[in-house]
Amino acid sequence: MFIAVFSVLDPIGNLPVFIDATASLRPGVRAAMAVLIALVIAIGLVTFLFVGQGVLHFFGISLPAFQIAGGIVLLITGLKMIAGRARGDDIQAKPEEDKTRLGLFSAFDEAGAKLKDIIVPVGIPMFVGPGSLSTVVLFSAKAEGHWDSMLAMTGVLLAISVVTGAILMVSTPIARLFGHNGLHIATRILGLFITAIGVQFLLTGLATVTTVFDAEMLVS
Repeated sequence: MFIAVFSVLDPIGNLPVFIDATASLRPGVRAAMAVLIALVIAIGLVTFLFVGQGVLHFFGISLPAFQIAGGIVLLITGLKMIAGRARGDDIQAKPEEDKTRLGLFSAFDEAGAKLKDIIVPVGIPMFVGPGSLSTVVLFSAKAEGHWDSMLAMTGVLLAISVVTGAILMVSTPIARLFGHNGLHIATRILGLFITAIGVQFLLTGLATVTTVFDAEMLVS
């Protein structure tokens, strides 16, 4: 689950979007913004972990259908990443209207004031989007209502949020270390994993509703 969700979030590949969206912020405020974005990710994913299946039931969507749809979303996302087209390329970050210091008491106060302008697209849908939500719901279905598994998955999502926030906090040094080409290479490698995970979800969903695929062989 950690590998799947982390690959979908792709914090390394999405560093350019975060750096561009926070270009006008002071380094300390940018770090505080990374923490706030991590909180948005944690709240969004953990919430959907527990209520996602209820939402599907409300709209009358079966789990195999959601598995197939989620697999298609992951497949398309992975193919775009392999092709070198970052998910953030289609999203235009909102320019900063006021580049002066707001005069607030702390970096978190200033970051909180700017969050409303940056949460879209950096928080939603770049991180908390169809791909990550689909992945979380599909993994929650595997828990089959066992609270020990759900709590373990909650811990995984919190750990992913912490790691993602840490990567965003050191966004500028990492971007300098990898360079433009390095970021694209990392994105394409992660895209390969996402594509494979998407195919796996597709096959699992099809095995549930057809007799063409052997579900046991797919799991093994």
